[in-house]
Amino acid sequence: MVPPGPVVMENLRPAGGGLLDLVVPSSTLTGESGEPGQLSRIGPVTAEQARYLADVAACDAAVEWRVIVTDQNGRAMAVSRVLREAGDRAGAGDRSGEASLVKRVTVTVSPGQVNSSAGAGLPVILQRTLRAAARAAEKARLRAVVDAEAGGCAHEQASPSYQPPPRLREFVTARDVTCRFPTCRQPVWRCDLDHSVPFDKGGKTCSCNLGGLCRFHHQVKQRLGWQLVQPVPGTFAWVTPSGRTYYIEPDCHAA
Repeated sequence: MVPPGPVVMENLRPAGGGLLDLVVPSSTLTGESGEPGQLSRIGPVTAEQARYLADVAACDAAVEWRVIVTDQNGRAMAVSRVLREAGDRAGAGDRSGEASLVKRVTVTVSPGQVNSSAGAGLPVILQRTLRAAARAAEKARLRAVVDAEAGGCAHEQASPSYQPPPRLREFVTARDVTCRFPTCRQPVWRCDLDHSVPFDKGGKTCSCNLGGLCRFHHQVKQRLGWQLVQPVPGTFAWVTPSGRTYYIEPDCHAA
């Protein structure tokens, strides 16, 4: 996206390493929909802009690609990295002379897109993305069976440490999207990952006991009379000092 400098600067190019994260539906990258993308710290971008940014990012081997697989309601059920090679392309344009401002591209994929053909005829980077989505969806399906048998969560991805490992952090961030207080829209990547049941009181470092809270609402939760629980993994219930209970469900992704 950033062209090289003028000749007087000897075509100086920007240093590697983008600054922004791009989240874009797979249907947008394939041209099947006009759903906008989301650029961190900036906000929505048009479908055309999202395709352009992804195309530029595909030419930069330093850019990380990952996939979020959603359920039929658009809620994240799995997150996986996309294995890529130099030369993978998101689009048909030649962007090799430009440097990317994007450090990570996240592609959201719906169940119907996972079960479609393996992306025959699509650019290689999108074929890899769909294959990664199919593998992640199958793992999520098997994990859901085990969780159901365990009565809600089998804690297969739980960590013995207080700080969640990257794989767990990525999933909870993708699932919650925003702070889990009902009226707050602070993005989770700016938030604390809080244990609903405190770690020092036996709470597990697991997706069924973690949720994104901005610093203010993290402090609210700790005040006398407030309580936050997850009756179902990903669903949060806030109990106020007056005894009222407010529920918030996982945010949805466009795919």
